[in-house]
Amino acid sequence: MEKSLWRHRAVAGKLVTDPERGMALARRKLAHRRAVHSDDSADARLDAWGRLLYEGVDAVVEMITAQTEAAVEVRQNTPLRWRADRAGAPERAGRLRRDTSPG
Repeated sequence: MEKSLWRHRAVAGKLVTDPERGMALARRKLAHRRAVHSDDSADARLDAWGRLLYEGVDAVVEMITAQTEAAVEVRQNTPLRWRADRAGAPERAGRLRRDTSPG
């Protein structure tokens, strides 16, 4: 299974725990990416994320945890990556223990 899917499963858990904060941060990150890619090079991907964020938390969680080609593409261009990548040390250690524990 792709690493991105595992990372986004952790993101989904955080997103449902604090949806207002998570969605606000994702919208801010998306706006930043639009400013950085003002040459229209990423418009289609950013527009897809804009629509997904507009649909709400349930739609985002469903897409980022799906095992479809569309979901793989969405995860590759996520404004949610910060949620998993910036997990604190205790959280990373706990995740590592869960992922490597037998059975």
